Amino acid sequence: MVHRVLNNRAPSYLNNCCTKLEDVHPHNSRARATNLKLYKFKTMMGKVSFMYAAAIESNKLPLEIL
Repeated sequence: MVHRVLNNRAPSYLNNCCTKLEDVHPHNSRARATNLKLYKFKTMMGKVSFMYAAAIESNKLPLEIL
């Protein structure tokens, strides 16, 4: 589903859930361009949301898969 969101092929309510790290700040970092921004949540409700889980799981994937 994250792949569909990043390629704008997901339902409209999911399109704003994932943000690429390169879109957040323009400077070069050690993070690869496919990393998603990980938002900080203080509650468990936020940590079980699609936005948080999608970023965590997508960032774990090796580059060869993406």
